[in-house]
Amino acid sequence: LPSTQESGGSGSSKSSVPTTNKSLEGFRLPHSTCRVLFILSCINPAVAVFKNDYTGVWWPVVKYQRDSTAAFRVIYHGIFSFLRLKPRLLFVVGSCLRALQCTTALERLIDPGVGVGWGLNFLALLSYARWPAPLVLGWAASKSFWVMLGAESPRGGHVPITVHLSDPRKKVAPP
Repeated sequence: LPSTQESGGSGSSKSSVPTTNKSLEGFRLPHSTCRVLFILSCINPAVAVFKNDYTGVWWPVVKYQRDSTAAFRVIYHGIFSFLRLKPRLLFVVGSCLRALQCTTALERLIDPGVGVGWGLNFLALLSYARWPAPLVLGWAASKSFWVMLGAESPRGGHVPITVHLSDPRKKVAPP
């Protein structure tokens, strides 16, 4: 996890330089652990997709509460109306995004691991959001389906952008 280290001498000219926390550097959960966590986090979304409704599904952290302020209702119903989509539709949207990923050069850029799926479901659960989990489930569950139907990325196709990775801690001389 990045942290900042204050450097500088006298006066108020201190700069923040990112450093790395050495105690967690290189630490990763085993793939099997991530897979089990993801499967456990998909039980509720799978039931919600099957029933096409969020009611009756046990959400351990989520306690649905209506906020009675008018401003909240205007913002929620106006701007965030997509959050009220049915779970089955969100599953299909996740599957469509996976199909797009499998049939384009995006497959070389975007292919998150199973731990990322669990992380997204866990954060959605902590933030009282029910909609991301069916979308993530659709993404994760549909790859085999699309591959079975012949989805493949273009051969020899290259990503039309240049990606340059550099260490932000190292100063690079301007060209």
